[in-house]
Amino acid sequence: MKAIYLTAVLALIPAATAGGEAATPQERAMAACQRTVSFDFFETPLDEAVEFLRLLSGEDIRLQQSAAEKFGKTPVTLRVERLGLGDALVRLGRQAGLRLFIDTNRGFLMLFEKKGEPAADDSSSPLSSGGAAERQSPMSHPNDIVAVVKGNNAFGLDLYARLRQESPGDRNLFLSPYSISTALAMTCAGARGRTVEQMEQVLRFPYKGDRMHTVFAGLQAGLGGGDEKRDYELRVANALWGQKGYRFLEPFLALTRLHYGAGLMQVDFQNDTEGARNTINEWVEEHTNRKIRELLARGTITDDVRLVLTNAIYFLGAWQQPFEERRTREEPFRLASGGSVNAPLMRMTGTFRYLQGDGFQALELPYKGGDLAMLLLLPAAADGLPQLEAKLTRQNLDAWINDMRSERVDVMLPRFKMTAQFELSKTLSAMGMTDAFVWRQADFSGMDGGRDLFIGLVIHKAFVDVNEKGTEAAAATAVVMYLGSAPLEEQPVLFRADRPFLFAIRHVRTGSIVFIGRLSNPRAN
Repeated sequence: MKAIYLTAVLALIPAATAGGEAATPQERAMAACQRTVSFDFFETPLDEAVEFLRLLSGEDIRLQQSAAEKFGKTPVTLRVERLGLGDALVRLGRQAGLRLFIDTNRGFLMLFEKKGEPAADDSSSPLSSGGAAERQSPMSHPNDIVAVVKGNNAFGLDLYARLRQESPGDRNLFLSPYSISTALAMTCAGARGRTVEQMEQVLRFPYKGDRMHTVFAGLQAGLGGGDEKRDYELRVANALWGQKGYRFLEPFLALTRLHYGAGLMQVDFQNDTEGARNTINEWVEEHTNRKIRELLARGTITDDVRLVLTNAIYFLGAWQQPFEERRTREEPFRLASGGSVNAPLMRMTGTFRYLQGDGFQALELPYKGGDLAMLLLLPAAADGLPQLEAKLTRQNLDAWINDMRSERVDVMLPRFKMTAQFELSKTLSAMGMTDAFVWRQADFSGMDGGRDLFIGLVIHKAFVDVNEKGTEAAAATAVVMYLGSAPLEEQPVLFRADRPFLFAIRHVRTGSIVFIGRLSNPRAN
């Protein structure tokens, strides 16, 4: 028996260099993006910089004809050391307002104007080898990202609905749908046949194949926010952990490197199982600021493991308007069972986006910088959370967010911490991902060319700390695969969260639900 593991962690890691010569145009293009280059341009005309990179790398790099005419002489300044060619072209193009286009039919890379896509008859500039660019979806197309975010959010709420049914109503819940989606998306890259069809359906993926992975790369870049200085930390990282000496297919490795930044780390599951487990756990801890420890417990890694895919996410953000610690008081928090516990209730008054819904209140508290916010959904009654959870669909959530308006609000929110861990294989199977977990039914032949790999475990662990200053949250996901053989109001609205409620941390610009949970008891971890 052999096995494959996948883990999810949010943070940035260097991509590995593509090795070998790809056989197909798609493989050639992906391998080209991973080829590392070093250069130092200072006010160099863009067309000369692109030509230099073409000669330096030996890859088929082009500049769209119209872009060359308009922006070819735009000076670019950039110094890099051993950076992937794809990333280097993205950074160069950004200085001239251009985007990177990857032609997976003919195997070339092109910088083109943002306002459109390369047309089928759009020729490249004379500095390249010429030829027509096939019409493909460019990286990070806004409409594609919107569709993927809607699908990810729908999957996240589907999964939350399943988990709340499996958990007692008085138990806290917390997870990162984005982390889980990303880990499983990397798994999809090696799935084929009915296995990939079931996974795409459960994960609510709007696109198939390379287009889906391309958009995931754009979404991750959008969440990361580029290189600009930010008022918060939001880090995403992906990695593959493969059995030393095991032969994985280069197209699979190239795709995960290109779109997820997931380099292959070699470990020895067969002869040093505990050493491999500890190495992966240390990586997860490092990329979640030590908040996620022991993601893979003893016994989860065995000598038949062949691959672990990891995704980790870490968020640290200060409130745009912090709570004043001097106003925090111990107050009764009413439980759904009818009892109560004392909890530190934070308090502040300010202008926030607010909605008085049918039997609930919705409030959005922004983090400093405005890119992320916490959405709070508070039922009117202490035992009203199940009814509110039953209404929690992607369509309803979008409608509630759209209906929110600025109001003066007196906010009372408990200070709390929680950690949650799930093994999701049975849950995902019940949602329709059945073949992936059954030996000989699972088809992950895109990973190694065989039909013996299957998913054994999907492990997810999440942490959140909400206090007067802001929020710290982290999550990691592991998929284990085995081989078988408004104007101010005179009187502010009162939002007193002294009873069970739902909360989510949203990336406002993309609409992504990065984390979601419920607080049933602030005294329970």
